[in-house]
Amino acid sequence: MALSPTEQFQKILASAQHLLVIIPEETTPQIHGDIIAASYGLALVCEAIGIEATIAYDDTANYREMYAFLPQPKNIRHSLSHTRDFVLTFKTAHNDVTNIRSERTEDTVEIRVTPKNGTIDSRDFSFGLADFPYDAMIAVGAPDKESFGPLGLQMPDLFYDLPIINIDRGGANEQYGHINIVTLTASSVSEIMANLCQKTYPDAITKEVAQCFLAGVIVATDSFRATHTTPRALTIASTMIEHGANQQLIIDELFSSQPLARLKLWGKALTRLTTHEDGKIVTTLISSEDFTSTNTTHHLIPSIITKIRSNHTKADYIAIIYQEKDQHEVGESTGTHQFYCLIDTSSKANLPEEVFGPKEKSGFYEIAFRVPDAQEAQQNLVTLLQKNLTKK
Repeated sequence: MALSPTEQFQKILASAQHLLVIIPEETTPQIHGDIIAASYGLALVCEAIGIEATIAYDDTANYREMYAFLPQPKNIRHSLSHTRDFVLTFKTAHNDVTNIRSERTEDTVEIRVTPKNGTIDSRDFSFGLADFPYDAMIAVGAPDKESFGPLGLQMPDLFYDLPIINIDRGGANEQYGHINIVTLTASSVSEIMANLCQKTYPDAITKEVAQCFLAGVIVATDSFRATHTTPRALTIASTMIEHGANQQLIIDELFSSQPLARLKLWGKALTRLTTHEDGKIVTTLISSEDFTSTNTTHHLIPSIITKIRSNHTKADYIAIIYQEKDQHEVGESTGTHQFYCLIDTSSKANLPEEVFGPKEKSGFYEIAFRVPDAQEAQQNLVTLLQKNLTKK
């Protein structure tokens, strides 16, 4: 009888010594927070059962700072470079090697080998790539291989040389893993991961692991207020609390406490908030100078949209018009500047691709305008959104 995906997952972990847990490029703050928390929890489970685990993700939005309150796994890296060595091999059965040294010039590296007798026979020399240090890859919350972005491009052979365990909740998942654990009805990836670990390694769910899984469920369900919250999510949350997870600490850290730089940028965006069409369209502006003065980047914009959405739940469209950091002087000679608009449609109908382009994997639309100032970019965007409202 064929093994179930859960049994296959357990079988791989039972024989593994080192696992790579890989996270996709940033999506929405809720989705990405859920994925990070689920990955942290899994890595801690691996450590508890004697498996080394390395988490890899490109932390451009500095999510690690946001989730610093969670128990931290030992190995977290933001690049897969230097993952695989290039190996030179010398057979010494017939002629031993007495010395190896390297010499570096401006654009070369020479490896010099001194044999014990005479010269080295070319048939005793070979070279090639070493095996990856991982026994398997666990992809968390990624609908396809392309979701890993630059991280996946650094070591594309990983996806062909290692068995892949694909864990996700999205209906868009392409089932690209050798083992696919994709639950469409789950409210979060953390819910899936907690359930999986409970079934396979229940003794490894420590207080620290439970804290991670509960945090993922809470952030994904907006503290159980989201419409996609399931009874199973509540059950998992209750079980994690029984294991020692601190619900109030998580809520305080996720919803009450934020880094000062993030709060400053939020403040600038909220003071410029404008509503149109009786609140159906909500927009705000963030300038290049705002990013500079708060020491932040445009990667925080999705979290600001989420903050606005929590107070404007009936808005059809929420958009932020922004100028990338240090870009104010670009285009001075022509009198125009590049402004970007990130648009959230929430559960509303999709925007027309011929105008706004395809929806990004993050769930947002993005459109750009080259105009003299931010106010004109804002008016251009509002006009386009108003036209789309009249078609509904």
